[in-house]
Amino acid sequence: MVHAQVIDDIGSPVDSAFVLDIGSGAALILSTPFVDRERFLQSGRPTLHWLEGLGFGGGIEGSVGRIKAFKLGRYLVNNPVAVFSQASNGPFASTDTQGNIGAAILEKFQVILDYKQNRIILEPNAQFNKPIEYNRSGLFLVSSGPNFETFKIEAIADNSPASEAGLHKGDILIAIGGHPATEYTLSQLRLMFQDAKQCELTVERGHEHLQMTLKLRGLI
Repeated sequence: MVHAQVIDDIGSPVDSAFVLDIGSGAALILSTPFVDRERFLQSGRPTLHWLEGLGFGGGIEGSVGRIKAFKLGRYLVNNPVAVFSQASNGPFASTDTQGNIGAAILEKFQVILDYKQNRIILEPNAQFNKPIEYNRSGLFLVSSGPNFETFKIEAIADNSPASEAGLHKGDILIAIGGHPATEYTLSQLRLMFQDAKQCELTVERGHEHLQMTLKLRGLI
């Protein structure tokens, strides 16, 4: 657990306690009591429904937007993506901490966990000044099967490239740009959808194979 400051357009910086969660791909996840207390969702900020809010206990309700900055130690991360939890139970409904710091922030540093002296050392790396992006497709894929080579659409954001392309929850991704989806891992597909401007997809829906054009863009 570490102490950090949440900095937003309204009000003073808020001193907060966060859990380092290297298993999370998110940047920040703010707990429900913290979100409600600081009125983060009452400021009119643009948000999306949190597609990736799945854990061992099932779905976690929340919205995704941005805050002005996040200060961790002496380092200031500008305009990070934040998940504003609306969970009514579980760890993100607790007042024990104000949330989690995930890999999208931690990957900006070399992180040294010094257990002997009970400290964490952060050393900025080449990623430090790069902006933190959120899901540019509006598409949440999950993999399954013996070799995790079946890629199913688990969720789609409204008014996103995925919904505009005509993709549906439950569609199976068969090919990207004519290449079988089995040539890729789930991580490679997610990176592709973050970096590309446009992708030609083939999906299986029932007994049909459909061609879709996914035009990527920033959503928040």
